[in-house]
Amino acid sequence: MPLELLFELEHVRITPDVAKFGGTSYQIANIGSVRVVPLRKRNPVAVIAFLLGVGLIIAAAAASRTSELAGKYFSLAATGAGIMVAALLLQLVWPRRAYTLVLKTSSGDVEALTSRRKKFIVDVKQAIEQAFIARSHGSR
Repeated sequence: MPLELLFELEHVRITPDVAKFGGTSYQIANIGSVRVVPLRKRNPVAVIAFLLGVGLIIAAAAASRTSELAGKYFSLAATGAGIMVAALLLQLVWPRRAYTLVLKTSSGDVEALTSRRKKFIVDVKQAIEQAFIARSHGSR
């Protein structure tokens, strides 16, 4: 008897008995619960800008030690500090978001799938919940 396919997209396949993510399979019977956890990742633009700001401050400090006109490099250091503050604000306002599907199993929580596409992760979660329902109706 072929298994009913509840969800299949890319490397994810969910049936009433098995949840398969790439090369890893989980028995639905061994999954106690499933949840979606939002993650905030570092924005690469903010990281590069922060490092640029640090570099400007270091360059200003190094140049001011070798020159008798230390005040001349204050604006370079202030620009570096401003870029660092802007990078921190950018990270707070515009972080990269990702979502992780966490399965609770007898051996603990397992991060089964991570994606930047929230709808994809939510659809997989709903398919696993459908598998829970299909399994409970099939075991009666």
